[in-house]
Amino acid sequence: MMNETMNHLISRVADFSKTVIRPNASEYDKTEAFPEEQLNQLSDMGVLRMPFDRLHGGLGGSFKDLLEVIRIVSRDCASTASILLTQTSMSLWPIYQYGTERQKQKHLPAMLSGETFGAFGLNELGMGNNLENMETLAVEKENYWELSGAKAFVSNAAKANVYLIGSKTIAKDGTSGYGIFIITAEMRGLTIGNREEKMGIRALPVASLEFDQICVSKENLLGGSCNGAEQCQSISDHMRLSIAAQAIGIAEGSFERALNYVSQDRKFGQRLIDLRNTQFKLAEMYTEFQAAAALLDQVAKNDQLDSIMVAMVKLKAANTSIEMTEMAIQVTGGYGYMRNNDIERYVRDAKLTAIYGGTLETQKDAIAKKWIN
Repeated sequence: MMNETMNHLISRVADFSKTVIRPNASEYDKTEAFPEEQLNQLSDMGVLRMPFDRLHGGLGGSFKDLLEVIRIVSRDCASTASILLTQTSMSLWPIYQYGTERQKQKHLPAMLSGETFGAFGLNELGMGNNLENMETLAVEKENYWELSGAKAFVSNAAKANVYLIGSKTIAKDGTSGYGIFIITAEMRGLTIGNREEKMGIRALPVASLEFDQICVSKENLLGGSCNGAEQCQSISDHMRLSIAAQAIGIAEGSFERALNYVSQDRKFGQRLIDLRNTQFKLAEMYTEFQAAAALLDQVAKNDQLDSIMVAMVKLKAANTSIEMTEMAIQVTGGYGYMRNNDIERYVRDAKLTAIYGGTLETQKDAIAKKWIN
């Protein structure tokens, strides 16, 4: 019964994406406008509630169901998909998975309904993928934590009401560790930077955050303990799977548009699809994104994620997305290169999947560590 419910919702999202999101994607890319109305409609369908249990306001689906929605939406608008995955994988899921019952009751209802947006701040300039290089610091005081530092390139930063911030910690007894702190937009000492101008996925609002001795209640430490290293790894794994799904969707969307173009009748001469060279390129493209999708499906169906396998999925999906969107340009020629169609947008959007959530080099490093003593 649950599979039928989720399949029906996924089918509704696919129809909505094709008829509503797709026609507006180019305009959002040009104007960088936040797709508020579309997100509200997706929220009304229940998309944000899909992978969470009914006890906490969810629909009782799986994370794999959510990945399928991200993939579908990414076929038409990667920006909308990025906002969705930031809200679900990087904001809702950490509170659902690690939050205290009080934290869940306080934040989940409004976020699940789409009334409020969330953001996850971990990355810092020069930090790389090593938590030890993090400079943001929370020092425990008598009745609160004092948070200072900065985060760079935070998705949804300018739109969010709730922020999950990764930080080094120093407890009252001098013990060092890591924690994730829940802060809200109205807190004194929080500064949200100017919106970044990006090459692709332009409707996703990205900005820096600065924390100037913010007094954070002890109730706002995620899970009530300094378990940030484990939490950050798990959040990163779910984020990377979501980005992999997005990358596959971008690849699929570019393939569909390239196939449509080369299949059109020509007034003079044969269709491009009738040329063997075009057929071979399309066959290669189709095989690559189907292989990436199969790997994602294999990894995502496991309840306990393997971080190395997650890194492999993101590496494969991002590479595939970049290669396929560039090949879509090649097979469509000047048409694909022009700004008045979607194909060049896919090329720009694909590039970010190889950067955010951990670069390709970060994924390779994670994979290679299994062979190093």
